[in-house]
Amino acid sequence: MIFLLLRRLIGRPVLSVRGLEADLSPHARRIAVIHRILLAGVVLLAAATQSLRDHRERQLDSSRALIEGGWYADGRKLLEASDRWPSTAKAGRTDYLRGVASLGEGERGKAEAYFLKSFRADSTYLWVVVDLANLYANSPDPLPVRKRLVSPYLQILRRDFRNRKEASDAVERIEALISPDARSR
Repeated sequence: MIFLLLRRLIGRPVLSVRGLEADLSPHARRIAVIHRILLAGVVLLAAATQSLRDHRERQLDSSRALIEGGWYADGRKLLEASDRWPSTAKAGRTDYLRGVASLGEGERGKAEAYFLKSFRADSTYLWVVVDLANLYANSPDPLPVRKRLVSPYLQILRRDFRNRKEASDAVERIEALISPDARSR
């Protein structure tokens, strides 16, 4: 379709299959009909894919709302549905939400695994960096271990997100958790 539009815009004539059909052999007419059917099929498939992608986006938004509202099992089910083809989520977003759900259910190990997977997929996603830092700052490990685990994420927050208020607020909270004055664990 873009080819035909560009061809028309630059002034070249668009070949009309209808005008030529009278001069075509029966075999060539069948080929012309097949081309029309294929073009219609491609357009219909593109429209169906876009519609399905919109549906997946709504599923992802609903799963996020359910998980944030504490409905972890329902949110996970919808999240699994939203993660199928054609997924609209950016890299790592579904794993991030799985991590949030796991953390909400008290499964720190699973949450850490999902957050790390999300971080590896997209280290520029602010909330996975914040939640990893929070997870490690609130871990039951001794203070030196928590500081070592949190340090790379604090560096990322300071360096890559320095202009975001959410990041600076998170850095303050996390530093308070790992300060020597914080109650020892």
